[in-house]
Amino acid sequence: MALCVSVANLSGETISLQVDPEHSVAELMRLLELRSVAPILGLVTSKGLLQQHARLKDALGGELTATMVHGRRDQCYKQRHCVALRLGGAVAVVGRKGRGALRERLSEVVHLQATREAFAAIRTNGEVMAWGSPDAGGDCSAVAAQLVEVCALHSTDGAFAALTRWGKLLTWGCAWHGGDSREVSEDLELCCQVVATRGAFAVRRTSGEVVVWGDPSTGGDVRATGERLVRVRKLFANAGALAALREDGSIVTWGSHENGGDSRQVQSQLVDVLEIHCAQKAFAAVRSDGRIVTWGALSGPVKQAPEIQLQNIREVVGSNAGFAAILQDGSMVTWGQQDECDCSHLLEELSTSTVRELYATSGAFCVLLAHGGLRCFGRSDLGGEGALEEVVQVAATLGAFAALRSNGSVTAWGHRLMGGEVPSHLERALQSEVTQVISSEVAFTAVRSDGSLVRWGHPHYTRCGVIAAF
Repeated sequence: MALCVSVANLSGETISLQVDPEHSVAELMRLLELRSVAPILGLVTSKGLLQQHARLKDALGGELTATMVHGRRDQCYKQRHCVALRLGGAVAVVGRKGRGALRERLSEVVHLQATREAFAAIRTNGEVMAWGSPDAGGDCSAVAAQLVEVCALHSTDGAFAALTRWGKLLTWGCAWHGGDSREVSEDLELCCQVVATRGAFAVRRTSGEVVVWGDPSTGGDVRATGERLVRVRKLFANAGALAALREDGSIVTWGSHENGGDSRQVQSQLVDVLEIHCAQKAFAAVRSDGRIVTWGALSGPVKQAPEIQLQNIREVVGSNAGFAAILQDGSMVTWGQQDECDCSHLLEELSTSTVRELYATSGAFCVLLAHGGLRCFGRSDLGGEGALEEVVQVAATLGAFAALRSNGSVTAWGHRLMGGEVPSHLERALQSEVTQVISSEVAFTAVRSDGSLVRWGHPHYTRCGVIAAF
């Protein structure tokens, strides 16, 4: 006998569905995503978060109402040694001691940010705490007294920047990576936007002026542009370069030439720009006429960008120098570095399927379809080969993907040293009862239903194995 389940989102809108009680929670989530478009993080009832692999009749326990939480799963790509995950309403951080691991769960966290070897968190009272390697931002004592009413955190590889509610910006961590902002401190007032590369920060003030500092090779020095950055509407950053979109629709770029800091070859085409999208080493500008202009680390054959109106784009994901976009109708288009974004072998299937989510490594893409199918394309050594069914969640490191199936098992593929190969002694622990998969830069962590964790990835940065219930 079918169940009539009413599911509301956080804004109060309700969707009612007839469902088979023998189906899994994951199958209900897929049906809801077809109706609500946005990805669903989870379903919550008065009993708490529903486990995705559980049967509906068991998970609901007689309840016929639930709330869906939208959003993408947490990732902390910049961290190499640790991973942060939410467990029981608190944040748990596991990994190497002295690099960000915590012995106890951290409660009352509203936002978390990571460098390569440290974390910083905003608490519910607006204060900030930092931990991990002091050289990478794990010690904020020098500015702790000023870290009040903080509303946003940003990070480079080795430093943090905190934006307060009244527009003041404070930094700490590795000086070379932007942790020392004393030379520009007088200009770090009335800030309204902060972006970061691997080694530099850039701030847009309410006046439209831009202030930069940090590693000059990754955007910390704007003098090479020969222009004063004023009347800037929005800032954009990838791993090593920055782009400023001006009020007149023109673009100014600086930073690593390889990453797109030099846009002279396409400068004449960068007019009437409405938006910019970022890959790790490339930019793509969408013009008012629908044309997309791409520049950066584009070597060898390049797949030309289609003409797309900005209002038709639901989401854009970048790899190293390739791009993939989900359109509002659920279709997908790609452009950029040919070996990263060639999905020609999937065109027939994708033309009849709805794309739910996109994920990327530093050279490949993973497409999660509305019916739970998963398809990959791009560089095979970085996760570009793979096809699975009944997938409920995907996570990505810089070189590998991991997929959680509806039966609670996990499959990983891609670069062996970035989590693409599960050690044989851990295979059994990943065959069932996994509820969530989280990624750091070079490793994966799977959460099991009994609270234990399974970790695998780069052996230099990750202690592979099973961790008792945290």
